Amino acid sequence: MDLMNWAFRQYLDMFFIVFIDDILKYLRSENEHNNHLRIVLQNLKDQHLFAMFSICEFLVLTILEGTYGFVVYCDTSRIRLGCVLMKNQRVIAYGSRQLKIHEKNYPTHDLELAAVVFALMIWRNYCMVFM
Repeated sequence: MDLMNWAFRQYLDMFFIVFIDDILKYLRSENEHNNHLRIVLQNLKDQHLFAMFSICEFLVLTILEGTYGFVVYCDTSRIRLGCVLMKNQRVIAYGSRQLKIHEKNYPTHDLELAAVVFALMIWRNYCMVFM
């Protein structure tokens, strides 16, 4: 992580952040994507760092703007809880976690409610913006 932070120190928090060995790139429009990706890849090449794109996953998130029009989708299975915060059909944030041992005995209705509570807990900072 220190190596990646050092290699990208001039660009950190401008349009991406480094988390362990992952690069999370964010942008306000799709037009910025190609230019920022070119900068990141050129910097990796200049620093003699190599990205393994064969095992990368790309997830497009959007930046939070405004306070209206948000939708939360929650779902559960007998293994996990999951939730997605969306605005204008774009993903703002997502989260999931495994069920705890005692939660595996809950009925479906209670698990759905647990997913909603989980979403509110992890996005409480977003919720404060809305109030």
